[in-house]
Amino acid sequence: MGPVQGKRTMNGEVKKAHFGSISAGVVLVAVAIAILVAWYLGDWVLVVPLVLIEWGAYGVILGAVVGKSSRTSGAAHAASGYYALWGSLLLVIGLMWFANDLYPGNFPVLVAVFIIWLAITIVVLARR
Repeated sequence: MGPVQGKRTMNGEVKKAHFGSISAGVVLVAVAIAILVAWYLGDWVLVVPLVLIEWGAYGVILGAVVGKSSRTSGAAHAASGYYALWGSLLLVIGLMWFANDLYPGNFPVLVAVFIIWLAITIVVLARR
């Protein structure tokens, strides 16, 4: 995983934070929030789509941050596309799960929404 940013210490050494340690904290917080919301709503099945939405939002934000912070590095630029793709996939799946839970029986509409999302994602990532 790539560094978030480099900070100089008193000796002039560069300290780097890695996305892996930050992601572990975000995952734990997302699971805790999903459990609390599902407990409050009394529907434990909602834990899964809530976690997917939270992780997906984090992936999209991470992809945007990595893409802006690394204009020159090819590997980091590819990583930002990776984070954006999988983050948005998790986000769309979680939102579709909620939509299906609220309005059951709309499978053709959900498939159409997924295909539209896939097409938009392919166009956006191809332009990068």
